[in-house]
Amino acid sequence: RKQRVEADLQNTRTELMRVKQRSSAEYEARVSQLNEQLSELEQQMTSEHTEIATKLREVQQQLDQAVQEKEIAEDTSSQLHSRLKESNSKVQRLEMKLKRLEERAAH
Repeated sequence: RKQRVEADLQNTRTELMRVKQRSSAEYEARVSQLNEQLSELEQQMTSEHTEIATKLREVQQQLDQAVQEKEIAEDTSSQLHSRLKESNSKVQRLEMKLKRLEERAAH
């Protein structure tokens, strides 16, 4: 009976070791799989981050260009406004000259 108990004990120990090894192997496999998934997700995030950063730079360049075009348009508008004022002044001076000449011609 003692030998049977010792044999059962040994069998139990052997089975326990097998279960531990199998559990350990399954655990290692799962950890490895999760590490691979993590690595893939990190690569994907890096790729998406790079893509977003590129799009942001493109949008910033377009915005900078639009601001420059607006400033050029404002400068042009301001220059045209100044020229219009100058032209109006010239027209007024010429109208005054014309009026004086007409008055002289009438006398």
